[in-house]
Amino acid sequence: MTEQNTNAKQMANAAGQALQEGAPALKHAAERISDLASEGMEAIRDTSRQCRSQLMDASSNAISHIRHRPVQSILIAALLGATAVTLVSMLRRRH
Repeated sequence: MTEQNTNAKQMANAAGQALQEGAPALKHAAERISDLASEGMEAIRDTSRQCRSQLMDASSNAISHIRHRPVQSILIAALLGATAVTLVSMLRRRH
């Protein structure tokens, strides 16, 4: 056997051993990535539920306010509308 063949076999053996030793680490890394992805998705679902709940609460509060104070609600809406129109017109003048 030539020296090149011996070197090639040694390199092949070393590569095979590295693959065998690295496979569990790769499997562990893949499992950890999967766990992190699952945790991330659960966090997104929880945050989405919280946002939905807060929006529903805000909507209920707004409806209650409008029912109990309709004149004040109309004045607030008019003030907000006038402010929005003023801001839009100021932005248009700049350009």
